[in-house]
Amino acid sequence: MNDRGLSLNSTEILKGYLFSQIGSGDQKNKLNEIWMERIAEIKRISKDADLEFFKSWLRAKYAKTGTLSGEKEDFEGIDQFHRWIKNNNKKVGLNSKDDYIKFIKEKFGHYSNLYIRLNDYSKNFHPEYEYIYYISFNKFIGSLYYPLLLAPIKMTDKPNDITQKIALVSRYIENFVVRKRVNGESVGLTTIRTQIYNLILEIRDKTKEELSKSLKEKVEVLPSFEKMSVLKLGKQNKDFIRFLLARITNYIERESRLPSRFGDYLGPTNAKPFEIEHIWPDKFEDHKDEFNDRVDFDRYRNMIGALILIQKGTNQSFLADSFEDKQKFYYGQNLLAKSLCSECYEKNPEFKKFKQNSGLPFEPHSRFKKQDIEKRQKLYQKICEKIWDTSGFD
Repeated sequence: MNDRGLSLNSTEILKGYLFSQIGSGDQKNKLNEIWMERIAEIKRISKDADLEFFKSWLRAKYAKTGTLSGEKEDFEGIDQFHRWIKNNNKKVGLNSKDDYIKFIKEKFGHYSNLYIRLNDYSKNFHPEYEYIYYISFNKFIGSLYYPLLLAPIKMTDKPNDITQKIALVSRYIENFVVRKRVNGESVGLTTIRTQIYNLILEIRDKTKEELSKSLKEKVEVLPSFEKMSVLKLGKQNKDFIRFLLARITNYIERESRLPSRFGDYLGPTNAKPFEIEHIWPDKFEDHKDEFNDRVDFDRYRNMIGALILIQKGTNQSFLADSFEDKQKFYYGQNLLAKSLCSECYEKNPEFKKFKQNSGLPFEPHSRFKKQDIEKRQKLYQKICEKIWDTSGFD
């Protein structure tokens, strides 16, 4: 490639270094075939996916120092992973020719295959990996997300153990993101990377039992959902509010024995995507009996308890209608919208059973006043507390 005037990327330089340590012959040729096939497969994800894979794998399994001292140590130094491996070959366990062969044939093969699978789970819903799918809609930082998922996985783990470990870590990641964002805390790279690097070190190579215990302890000290009582739609959190409404809607539908539609609620390729619907039309003059000023009216109108998801195009003719006039329309929509209507509590036996068993304070609304929004706000909070509880870590 250099002869043709093309620069080499870190993956190609790393390959040159690794293969220079294993001599020549048929074995080297076979390893080269393995390497080339797998890299081509990874690059089908994206043109730079090979770079992201190596950084994720090395951070997950080999990095030992972070950025607490302010120096660019392992976790940051791995950005230049071809140099980092050469300078840290002993840390990676590369002491002999056989180690280099095993690194390419077994370790690279195992973790690259897992990386490809994780990427698929993030794009296509698989029940046993559902939290990976949910996380993908929350835009959690991939450079932290993949290392966390890979960290506890050992070469000797059985397939069922791998599945359960991934489920535990992905469930924790979604809890981490949702609880922090509900409380207005940042989940940006600069804010959380040191915390995540330390967590990678803590959960690396843990058994399933150790991982479960550790993550449950960590979930229990994450922020609670108390601030849901004041959570409202704003310019900076529109995607997150849409995500929350999709999770809430999907949860109550699944619990009521209806098909999962989470991907439909958030899917970017949907010809008629679901949008956030304000139950109250933007008519301050209709609510002067409860509000003295526009600011307070807007605050209530944008509270999450006053919002649902409705498919684009189906609600255009109802936008300016009062709640009372929109009720028949809402009854024909998803279950969160239906639950506003009295008919939902008469003709839906599975929903009625779910309501009774869960103890959630669902109730119909013949009108939708300030007090009704406050009730829905509490309902949404309690649903979130059930979705993101700690029982899944037992």
